[in-house]
Amino acid sequence: MEQNYIVGYGSLLSKESRARTGISGDALPVRINGISRGWNLAAPDYHMTAVGVMVDQGSYINANMFPVLENELENFDSREIGYDRTKVNVDDIAMLLGGAVPYGNFWMYTGQKSSKPSISSPIAQSYIDVILDACLRGYNEDFAREFIKTTQLWEYPWVDDRNKPRYPRAIHLKPDIRRRINKMLEEEVTEEFHKRR
Repeated sequence: MEQNYIVGYGSLLSKESRARTGISGDALPVRINGISRGWNLAAPDYHMTAVGVMVDQGSYINANMFPVLENELENFDSREIGYDRTKVNVDDIAMLLGGAVPYGNFWMYTGQKSSKPSISSPIAQSYIDVILDACLRGYNEDFAREFIKTTQLWEYPWVDDRNKPRYPRAIHLKPDIRRRINKMLEEEVTEEFHKRR
């Protein structure tokens, strides 16, 4: 039986977030070519917008890849409401730590509908925090900054909801991590960060 791998490019970058959903193995950092990522999937039940991906031959994103048993795929499918699990071409995967791509089936969750953030469904800082905290703790600051740089649509409505998180799997950040995330965002998407409300 072939091993199944899920490519995480948003909240699935977080080990803790994955563990709330199902059992998965250790994640490896990867780049996926031919894909762009953006704030483009409205989650109206939570009054926020999540990240999604689109086919874009000139682009790439950083992500991770983790093994999942066949019987655990259903748990992740149930979690990713508004997304479809789609096959990733092995030729589009680059291992960031070197070595060959393992043998198996590779899956990524792609949004069913694309929409831009709005006042009623803005980008939520609580969701960003889960992602960037995972990038920092699981990998390093360069990986976190690459997430910011390879994600589009930061210019749309964005709220600082840390005191009253909209994201259902929000985490409480230590003050030093919060400051570090703010600093990266301010440096990488300066104008957009200062418009955050």
